[in-house]
Amino acid sequence: MPVATINEKGTQFFYEDSGIPAGSSVYTTVVILHGTSYHLGTFRRLIPYAAQHNLRLVLVNRRDYPGSSPTSPDELGKLASPDKDVQAEGMKDMGLEIAAFLEWYIKNQDVPRLSRSRVEGEHDSGGVSLLAWSSGNATSLPMLAHVDKLSEESKTFLAGYLRTFVIYDAPLYVLGIPDPPNLYHPLKDQSRPMEDRIPIFNTWVSSYYSHPSLSSRSLSGLSQYPPPNPLPSKIPTAARISPTEMSEITYPQAVLRAESFVRYLNPQVYHENMRRCVCDEEVGSVLGEWKVVQIWCKESILETAWGAFEVERMVEEYKKSGGKGREYEVREMDGNHFAHWDQPEETMRFFASVV
Repeated sequence: MPVATINEKGTQFFYEDSGIPAGSSVYTTVVILHGTSYHLGTFRRLIPYAAQHNLRLVLVNRRDYPGSSPTSPDELGKLASPDKDVQAEGMKDMGLEIAAFLEWYIKNQDVPRLSRSRVEGEHDSGGVSLLAWSSGNATSLPMLAHVDKLSEESKTFLAGYLRTFVIYDAPLYVLGIPDPPNLYHPLKDQSRPMEDRIPIFNTWVSSYYSHPSLSSRSLSGLSQYPPPNPLPSKIPTAARISPTEMSEITYPQAVLRAESFVRYLNPQVYHENMRRCVCDEEVGSVLGEWKVVQIWCKESILETAWGAFEVERMVEEYKKSGGKGREYEVREMDGNHFAHWDQPEETMRFFASVV
């Protein structure tokens, strides 16, 4: 199976590739990063629907997940450091590894260059979009925040390919947004050992939430807990995944490595990264017209909707103040946090419209 060796240290990323769409010479490549515990296997259901949208999917296992390099003691030491600046350096390094993977993949797979259309109604062609799901944004957003740290050669090269950065149903912490008061999260339940939190997390994160007023863009319009007696079609996704399937799409051991530190970093590390992503004109201009689209799912957990609302406000305030940073769009999508698993055809169609 394909593995990318992205630097002189021998760091590797395992990936699965849907291949070039049949009969196509100019197509768009979408690189997808998974979240916590669930690895690239959770996105395989999208593959049958990619070619009809002229998309090539590349599913990547992040560090500590099967086939990819485990994080080293030195890397874990940075994330575990009490020094915020050391933590920030560790996250920046992890983010720039994603950029290195993109550069490696483009060069080794002869990906079509990005061609921007200047004609109204016509779509751009070629190029590469990066889509990160859930906590996968913890390592992808530092890439966006620190693209100015890339070598001039890498900047010039990637600028010819990168088209869209997609933040898919991201939790609050990776967006640098503080938790609302009394927010429940099973992975933060210190009364339980980590291995006991995983089953509870699976049900919680994959439930269907009936939010009373999404249009209000307020906390009072969001529900923290799923309905107690859901309809059969709204049973938590994890409850409908067979044990065999679950073993093929998850790797809970990874939660005990870098993930266990990344979730508890100094919040200012993430806040500063988001500021650089949204409000730093110099960073925003590094790779040309590389736009950002943040997707939130209408029946997902409270914090992904609240995070989208807060970022929406941040972007609006920045623009009102005269800011001219990166193009940033917030979009809503049907489904819960596992829309790509429960409704892959519809989700693939939506992804195709934004990448």
